[in-house]
Amino acid sequence: MKTLFRILIAFYVLSIFFLEISLVPNRIFLVLVVLASFLAKRRANSWNIKYQGTIPLIFFIVPSIFLLFQQCASNFVLLNSIIPLFFIIYYLNIGESIELRRWIYDNLVYSVIVVFFVSLLGSAYAVVETAKSGVTPEGYYWWNEFTHKGLMSTLKVHPTYMAMFILSAICATIEKIRLKERGRAILLDSSVLFVLVLFLFLVSAKISYLALLFILLFAISQYFLSGRKTKALLLLLLIISIGMMAWNFFPSIGDRVKSDLRDFKEAEYQIKNKSKASERIFIWKACLEYLSNNPMGSFCSDEKELVSKYFEGNFQGEPKNAHNNFLEYSLMYGVIGGLILIAFVIYAFYLSFRFKQNMLFYEAMVFFVISLTESTLVRELGVIHFAVFLQMHLVQNSLKLNR
Repeated sequence: MKTLFRILIAFYVLSIFFLEISLVPNRIFLVLVVLASFLAKRRANSWNIKYQGTIPLIFFIVPSIFLLFQQCASNFVLLNSIIPLFFIIYYLNIGESIELRRWIYDNLVYSVIVVFFVSLLGSAYAVVETAKSGVTPEGYYWWNEFTHKGLMSTLKVHPTYMAMFILSAICATIEKIRLKERGRAILLDSSVLFVLVLFLFLVSAKISYLALLFILLFAISQYFLSGRKTKALLLLLLIISIGMMAWNFFPSIGDRVKSDLRDFKEAEYQIKNKSKASERIFIWKACLEYLSNNPMGSFCSDEKELVSKYFEGNFQGEPKNAHNNFLEYSLMYGVIGGLILIAFVIYAFYLSFRFKQNMLFYEAMVFFVISLTESTLVRELGVIHFAVFLQMHLVQNSLKLNR
């Protein structure tokens, strides 16, 4: 039964990355995972759901309520994140849920590598088809099919959302290397880490580079503290090598990183310019102006339309979300909603240091840094990442604190 359950978990994790193409595989494997957990408990004659304490309950229920009422139309999002999380935390015992978490991370790493090669094949096919047609669009450059949105076009996944999952896979691999002693196993995991970091650089979500920097600094400090100085130096050398290769030999990677600075320089460092960074500054300004007049937020209203009223006159185009999770939750649930989300992250960092849980620290860091420039909790991929990789860690460590 355990083997079957692991296989279902593997397909469920892989199906997450195909959500933008089709919901069907994901829903099928979600149902099968839940049914398998029922059957496992039936065979073990253990059906009781036990009260686990107030603190874990709060950190399970409060985000769940937020996600339930998000735009008043998130039933599928709730189904895909909160129900599995409920079974993980309240249906399995702490030992079983930690083992399940390990399975999820292992399958995440495998799934991200599969997605990487699927994306590369899709990009190569697009280049070949364009060459065969003999017609190239204005400004077309073949390499762009292998970076950023071009690389993600096969699965139709936004680069930032893909970067979150890649970062989680990188963190899991870094931690696995730290804990292993055998040379051959370390070499294999190092090769996996190389592929994952390369994928992250090619996805080219700029904010993810900052998250990777913080993760790397923390990981190296943990390697040194645990007496693994050689591993720390090798890890640093590996990341620097990949970064230099991407910067110097991959067209457009370095250009994307420098694009905002170049736009500010061309505008003589005026805040309003054509860069994405400038656009976000005005979006955040619009959000703060709205909140100053409406501190209770908009609840079920469309926050994009609300922000656009304060945004007009600065930039034209389609309505924008807040491009910041904390501001987004403040718009939907009032200032208190944003403060609760901030408290959630602070508490995650606290528990990571209290119980020396490196993976919890990594996941909290990924969520915090990405949240500074993106509203990931308004899309199903972002909600799944939040629930399965951060909220699950947080509640499990809250159980330890409660006991």
